[in-house]
Amino acid sequence: MRKAKIAMATTAAFAGLTIGVMNVHADTVNEATAKQAPTNPLSNATTATTSAVTSTTTTASVTTQQTTEKSASTSSSLQEKAATSSTQTTASNASDISATTQSATSASSIKTAAATQKEAATSAAASAESKAATEYTTAVAQTKAQQVAESAATSSAYAQKINNQKQTNAATESAAAQKVATAQAALSSTAESATATPAQQTLDSDPIIYAKTAGHTISTEAQLPVVLTKPVVKKSDVASDYGYYGYINTNNSDKTAVVSTTGLTKQQQYELADYAVTLVNSYRTAIGTETLKYNSNVEDATIAEAAIRNQEQLDFTHLSFNETEKAAFSAQGLQLDGENLGVAQATAAESKTTILALKVALLNAITEMVYVDDAHANGHLHNFVVADYMGVAVQANASMTYPYQLIFEVASAVPSSHVTQKAAIALTATARIKQAQASANQQYTAAKEAVASALIAQANLKLTNAALLNALVTQRDAALTRLATLQQQALINLADKYQTQKNNIQTKLAAQKKAIEIAAASQIAQLANANKRVSRIKAANISVNERGRVHKLDGITAKQIIYAVPTHKLTEISSYALSNETRQPVEQTGRKEAEMWAKALPQTGDDAGNTLSLTGILLAVLSLLSGTWLLHKQRTFK
Repeated sequence: MRKAKIAMATTAAFAGLTIGVMNVHADTVNEATAKQAPTNPLSNATTATTSAVTSTTTTASVTTQQTTEKSASTSSSLQEKAATSSTQTTASNASDISATTQSATSASSIKTAAATQKEAATSAAASAESKAATEYTTAVAQTKAQQVAESAATSSAYAQKINNQKQTNAATESAAAQKVATAQAALSSTAESATATPAQQTLDSDPIIYAKTAGHTISTEAQLPVVLTKPVVKKSDVASDYGYYGYINTNNSDKTAVVSTTGLTKQQQYELADYAVTLVNSYRTAIGTETLKYNSNVEDATIAEAAIRNQEQLDFTHLSFNETEKAAFSAQGLQLDGENLGVAQATAAESKTTILALKVALLNAITEMVYVDDAHANGHLHNFVVADYMGVAVQANASMTYPYQLIFEVASAVPSSHVTQKAAIALTATARIKQAQASANQQYTAAKEAVASALIAQANLKLTNAALLNALVTQRDAALTRLATLQQQALINLADKYQTQKNNIQTKLAAQKKAIEIAAASQIAQLANANKRVSRIKAANISVNERGRVHKLDGITAKQIIYAVPTHKLTEISSYALSNETRQPVEQTGRKEAEMWAKALPQTGDDAGNTLSLTGILLAVLSLLSGTWLLHKQRTFK
């Protein structure tokens, strides 16, 4: 009985002291191994260190022993295993320390490597920027060259269009100007039905000087007066040379027939006589005298008398009233009573003489004979007033002083003549001139309207042409402006693209540098952690030795309770720096047994996989003390 009590005390003491550290889990090291750093240029610097720490963790792990009841010899076997495990662990830790120390890269070398890599990244970025700059410069040069070509092509195309439009404008405007000139010429060849008036006479000059001025000129029949107008004269006995009206063939406005110096036709003679008689009748009517008797008898006799005058070579000389000269009238049952002579003075300066020019000469001669005849004792006026019959003819003879002499023959009917006087000839001069005036007015109005229309058309054409030309210029300017905008935007796009490339390069460089710095910092931290682990392993060797001494208790047989204790925790255990956190035992002898021990004995430790029985230690110490006391008592009883 006493031996049994001693055995129980010894077993309890031994069980309390033999807490085996047979299953060490270096969780911190495992975590460092599991969380591998991303691949980077600095990763090789700490590969050996990480490997050494991992090896230490693996080597430090020992198999947990099952709890058994052994005899003193079994206890001795456990002591030997503990000693062997302690020795192996110490040797393994020493090897780990050596490997870690040899493979660890110093922090300065890591920083140097990082700086080298950053320099390489910076150099690569500078090269990329240089390439981008070269490409940008080339692209800008090419784009500008293309833009210059595009602008030149656009300008050239519009220049051709503008030039074509200018040529078209010039052609159409020239045609319009020609139409205006034609219309103006037509207007100049016509005149309003403004009847001419006689020019005034002064003491020292003849009216002929003023007859060529406006209001006194006659260029169309429509301007011929059909009624005599008394001219303003200072002295009626001053010769005027019949210059009260001026004949001017302006722009060939005179459309009457041209007469010949060899003689006028009978029709021409009758037309001129019609106008002359009309003028004389206007004066006779004005003074209350009957109009002249004018028939073919007197007119044919007068025309015959003009031929007789040429035969007798009478050059502005009156008849002698001989039988030969009177014969022409006698043949017509008429008696020749008197003669007025005039000349076509106004036609002397004209290269061609027309019916209108001779009518103007008759107008000047009759006006002179009626109103300014004091120099001739008013003999011409007397003949015009007393005449019963009067015929008018033109003596044409180019060899005479006056190629066209105006003959006014005054006659009366012979009552005893067997020749019967024919009916009076109806005068048509007034109606003819009025018709000419109406036609002239129409022509003049039409000509004015034609000129106005041509001018308006010309102005409108110029406006249209200018608008077409301006439209092309506007289109050209708009096209060039639009093209310049697109070209500028193209250059801006190139600049933006280049700036984006630069920004991307700088962003990438910054990211690379940041990654290098992070990798370096991580490696330096890993190196520091590795050095800390080396220090812990060294400290753990002492704890392993102490553990070996616990297992050297000889002759104690008890049920062993083994818990997994990390090697780097042994120092903390030996110094009683234990945590209060509860942990679970290793499932060495089966889950049910582990759960049973976990319920029986509270656990503590820093990690869930690394457990230690604080209560077991206390129970072991109490058991040891109780066993020692019982042993001491037993010896005392002996």
